[in-house]
Amino acid sequence: MAFGSYPREMMEIFWGWWGDFGGLRKEQDYLMQIRRDPTNPGIQLTLANLYFERKLYQQALEWYGRGAETAAKAAQRGMKVDKILIVDTIGKIKGISNPPDSQTFKPVLEKLEQILTQNNTQ
Repeated sequence: MAFGSYPREMMEIFWGWWGDFGGLRKEQDYLMQIRRDPTNPGIQLTLANLYFERKLYQQALEWYGRGAETAAKAAQRGMKVDKILIVDTIGKIKGISNPPDSQTFKPVLEKLEQILTQNNTQ
């Protein structure tokens, strides 16, 4: 499976779970990475989109919830959470407002945006 073309920093996000489509190993291996962006003093929380593509919507919703909690905790510690990105399995950024099934996830996305806004303005 080719990696496709995307920035080197995206590869670092994918290395943990690339090729592990069959099952879950451990939480820190895949899907959610918090990383420091050298061009931005804030924190960028990145969720990989593997679960959407496999139609495991319940698991994806759970990950969104964990992502929101993590973002809120980071903001409470004084870190500015700039955005949550959703990327597909070849590294194309889809963005927070455009998951494959936007109607299903619209309430979740709105809640995430609300949490991020509240924590970034405190």
